[in-house]
Amino acid sequence: MEVEEGDRVYKEEAPEIRDRELGREIYLTAHIHMVTPCRLSPPCKYCSVSSSIPEIRGLRDTLTDEELRNTVEKIDKRKEITSITLVGGTDVAGQDDILLNVVKSVRSITDIDITIDVGAPISMGTLEILKEEGVTAIYSSIETINSEIFKEAKPGDSLDKRVKLLHDASSLNIPVGTIIMNGLGSESDVMKSIDFMQ
Repeated sequence: MEVEEGDRVYKEEAPEIRDRELGREIYLTAHIHMVTPCRLSPPCKYCSVSSSIPEIRGLRDTLTDEELRNTVEKIDKRKEITSITLVGGTDVAGQDDILLNVVKSVRSITDIDITIDVGAPISMGTLEILKEEGVTAIYSSIETINSEIFKEAKPGDSLDKRVKLLHDASSLNIPVGTIIMNGLGSESDVMKSIDFMQ
Protein backbone atom coordinates (compact mmCIF):
# COMPACT_ATOMS: atom_id res chain seq x y z
CA MET A 1 0.00 0.00 0.00
CA GLU A 2 1.35 3.41 -0.98
CA VAL A 3 1.82 6.03 1.75
CA GLU A 4 -0.86 8.29 0.24
CA GLU A 5 -3.35 5.42 0.07
CA GLY A 6 -2.50 4.47 3.68
CA ASP A 7 -3.13 8.06 4.80
CA ARG A 8 -6.49 8.06 3.00
CA VAL A 9 -7.53 4.78 4.63
CA TYR A 10 -6.44 6.08 8.03
CA LYS A 11 -8.23 9.42 7.67
CA GLU A 12 -11.38 8.35 5.81
CA GLU A 13 -12.14 4.66 6.12
CA ALA A 14 -10.87 3.88 9.63
CA PRO A 15 -13.17 6.42 11.38
CA GLU A 16 -16.17 5.06 9.46
CA ILE A 17 -15.33 1.48 10.48
CA ARG A 18 -14.74 2.56 14.10
CA ASP A 19 -18.06 4.40 14.28
CA ARG A 20 -19.96 1.54 12.65
CA GLU A 21 -18.39 -1.22 14.78
CA LEU A 22 -17.84 0.53 18.10
CA GLY A 23 -19.99 3.63 18.08
CA ARG A 24 -19.05 7.02 19.45
CA GLU A 25 -19.58 6.46 23.18
CA ILE A 26 -16.69 6.93 25.56
CA TYR A 27 -16.16 4.55 28.47
CA LEU A 28 -13.87 5.40 31.36
CA THR A 29 -11.79 2.83 33.17
CA ALA A 30 -9.53 3.20 36.19
CA HIS A 31 -6.21 1.36 36.26
CA ILE A 32 -4.96 0.28 39.65
CA HIS A 33 -1.24 -0.54 39.79
CA MET A 34 0.47 -2.79 41.25
CA VAL A 35 -1.83 -5.46 42.60
CA THR A 36 0.60 -8.35 42.22
CA PRO A 37 4.39 -8.15 42.47
CA CYS A 38 6.68 -8.63 39.52
CA ARG A 39 9.26 -11.27 40.38
CA LEU A 40 10.82 -11.78 36.97
CA SER A 41 14.53 -12.29 37.18
CA PRO A 42 16.16 -11.20 35.07
CA PRO A 43 13.60 -8.45 34.43
CA CYS A 44 12.38 -7.31 31.03
CA LYS A 45 14.92 -5.11 29.24
CA TYR A 46 12.61 -2.07 29.38
CA CYS A 47 11.31 -2.72 32.91
CA SER A 48 10.54 -0.11 35.52
CA VAL A 49 8.61 -2.24 38.01
CA SER A 50 10.39 -5.53 38.68
CA SER A 51 11.27 -6.20 42.29
CA SER A 52 14.47 -7.83 41.01
CA ILE A 53 15.94 -4.43 40.08
CA PRO A 54 17.74 -3.29 43.28
CA GLU A 55 17.69 0.42 42.39
CA ILE A 56 13.89 0.54 42.37
CA ARG A 57 13.02 -2.12 44.93
CA GLY A 58 10.45 -0.61 47.24
CA LEU A 59 9.43 2.03 44.72
CA ARG A 60 7.05 -0.35 42.96
CA ASP A 61 5.69 -2.30 45.90
CA THR A 62 2.25 -3.78 45.57
CA LEU A 63 -0.66 -2.01 47.18
CA THR A 64 -1.67 -3.11 50.64
CA ASP A 65 -5.24 -4.32 51.05
CA GLU A 66 -6.08 -1.04 52.81
CA GLU A 67 -4.61 1.02 49.95
CA LEU A 68 -6.48 -1.08 47.41
CA ARG A 69 -9.79 -0.77 49.28
CA ASN A 70 -9.40 3.00 49.74
CA THR A 71 -8.67 3.39 46.03
CA VAL A 72 -11.64 1.25 44.99
CA GLU A 73 -13.98 3.14 47.33
CA LYS A 74 -12.94 6.44 45.70
CA ILE A 75 -13.43 4.98 42.22
CA ASP A 76 -16.83 3.52 43.15
CA LYS A 77 -18.08 7.01 44.02
CA ARG A 78 -17.24 8.17 40.49
CA LYS A 79 -20.21 6.73 38.61
CA GLU A 80 -18.79 7.79 35.22
CA ILE A 81 -16.05 5.18 35.65
CA THR A 82 -17.47 1.94 34.30
CA SER A 83 -14.62 -0.49 34.92
CA ILE A 84 -11.45 -1.13 36.86
CA THR A 85 -8.31 -2.69 35.39
CA LEU A 86 -6.21 -4.41 38.02
CA VAL A 87 -2.61 -4.27 36.82
CA GLY A 88 0.14 -6.40 38.29
CA GLY A 89 3.45 -8.01 37.70
CA THR A 90 4.53 -11.47 36.74
CA ASP A 91 5.70 -14.47 38.68
CA VAL A 92 6.23 -17.46 36.40
CA ALA A 93 5.50 -19.70 39.41
CA GLY A 94 2.00 -18.15 39.61
CA GLN A 95 0.20 -15.79 41.96
CA ASP A 96 -3.32 -17.19 41.98
CA ASP A 97 -3.93 -16.69 45.71
CA ILE A 98 -2.82 -13.06 45.64
CA LEU A 99 -4.94 -12.35 42.55
CA LEU A 100 -8.04 -14.01 44.01
CA ASN A 101 -7.68 -12.02 47.23
CA VAL A 102 -7.36 -8.77 45.27
CA VAL A 103 -10.46 -9.49 43.16
CA LYS A 104 -12.51 -10.57 46.19
CA SER A 105 -11.44 -7.41 48.02
CA VAL A 106 -12.57 -5.25 45.08
CA ARG A 107 -15.78 -7.26 44.70
CA SER A 108 -16.64 -6.72 48.40
CA ILE A 109 -16.86 -2.98 47.66
CA THR A 110 -18.31 -2.70 44.16
CA ASP A 111 -19.91 -4.62 41.32
CA ILE A 112 -18.06 -2.58 38.68
CA ASP A 113 -16.57 -4.48 35.72
CA ILE A 114 -13.08 -5.82 36.45
CA THR A 115 -10.33 -6.47 33.92
CA ILE A 116 -7.18 -8.30 34.98
CA ASP A 117 -3.85 -7.29 33.40
CA VAL A 118 -1.07 -9.43 34.88
CA GLY A 119 1.59 -11.83 33.74
CA ALA A 120 1.08 -15.55 33.44
CA PRO A 121 0.33 -18.10 34.64
CA ILE A 122 -3.19 -18.16 36.05
CA SER A 123 -4.61 -21.65 36.55
CA MET A 124 -7.85 -22.78 34.90
CA GLY A 125 -9.45 -23.16 38.34
CA THR A 126 -8.57 -19.58 39.21
CA LEU A 127 -9.81 -18.33 35.82
CA GLU A 128 -13.13 -20.05 36.51
CA ILE A 129 -13.38 -18.34 39.91
CA LEU A 130 -12.43 -14.99 38.39
CA LYS A 131 -15.21 -15.41 35.84
CA GLU A 132 -17.68 -16.22 38.64
CA GLU A 133 -16.50 -13.08 40.45
CA GLY A 134 -17.44 -11.04 37.39
CA VAL A 135 -14.05 -10.48 35.80
CA THR A 136 -14.93 -9.27 32.30
CA ALA A 137 -11.55 -9.59 30.54
CA ILE A 138 -8.01 -10.92 30.95
CA TYR A 139 -5.03 -9.09 29.45
CA SER A 140 -1.52 -10.46 29.28
CA SER A 141 1.10 -8.57 27.30
CA ILE A 142 2.98 -10.75 24.87
CA GLU A 143 4.70 -7.79 23.14
CA THR A 144 5.73 -10.14 20.28
CA ILE A 145 4.85 -13.66 19.16
CA ASN A 146 8.45 -14.12 17.93
CA SER A 147 9.90 -16.39 20.64
CA GLU A 148 13.53 -15.34 20.04
CA ILE A 149 12.76 -11.63 20.30
CA PHE A 150 10.51 -12.27 23.32
CA LYS A 151 13.30 -14.14 25.12
CA GLU A 152 15.77 -11.36 24.37
CA ALA A 153 13.43 -8.59 25.58
CA LYS A 154 11.88 -10.56 28.47
CA PRO A 155 14.55 -13.06 29.54
CA GLY A 156 12.89 -14.04 32.82
CA ASP A 157 9.39 -14.42 31.36
CA SER A 158 7.61 -17.20 29.47
CA LEU A 159 5.88 -16.56 26.13
CA ASP A 160 4.37 -20.05 26.26
CA LYS A 161 2.71 -19.34 29.63
CA ARG A 162 1.36 -16.00 28.43
CA VAL A 163 -0.07 -17.57 25.27
CA LYS A 164 -1.56 -20.40 27.35
CA LEU A 165 -3.21 -17.88 29.66
CA LEU A 166 -4.81 -16.10 26.70
CA HIS A 167 -6.01 -19.42 25.23
CA ASP A 168 -7.31 -20.70 28.59
CA ALA A 169 -9.25 -17.50 29.31
CA SER A 170 -10.65 -17.47 25.79
CA SER A 171 -11.74 -21.11 26.14
CA LEU A 172 -13.85 -20.01 29.13
CA ASN A 173 -15.38 -17.23 27.00
CA ILE A 174 -13.53 -14.56 28.92
CA PRO A 175 -12.49 -11.84 26.47
CA VAL A 176 -8.71 -11.44 26.18
CA GLY A 177 -6.35 -8.68 25.17
CA THR A 178 -2.65 -8.08 24.86
CA ILE A 179 -0.08 -5.46 24.00
CA ILE A 180 1.97 -5.78 20.83
CA MET A 181 5.07 -3.62 21.02
CA ASN A 182 5.75 -1.78 17.76
CA GLY A 183 9.49 -1.68 17.16
CA LEU A 184 10.17 -4.95 18.94
CA GLY A 185 11.34 -6.91 15.93
CA SER A 186 10.54 -6.26 12.31
CA GLU A 187 7.29 -4.98 10.84
CA SER A 188 6.64 -8.58 9.81
CA ASP A 189 7.00 -9.70 13.46
CA VAL A 190 4.52 -7.04 14.55
CA MET A 191 2.02 -8.14 11.87
CA LYS A 192 2.41 -11.82 12.86
CA SER A 193 1.75 -10.86 16.47
CA ILE A 194 -1.38 -8.95 15.49
CA ASP A 195 -2.54 -11.86 13.30
CA PHE A 196 -2.00 -14.23 16.24
CA MET A 197 -4.46 -12.26 18.38
CA GLN A 198 -7.23 -12.36 15.77
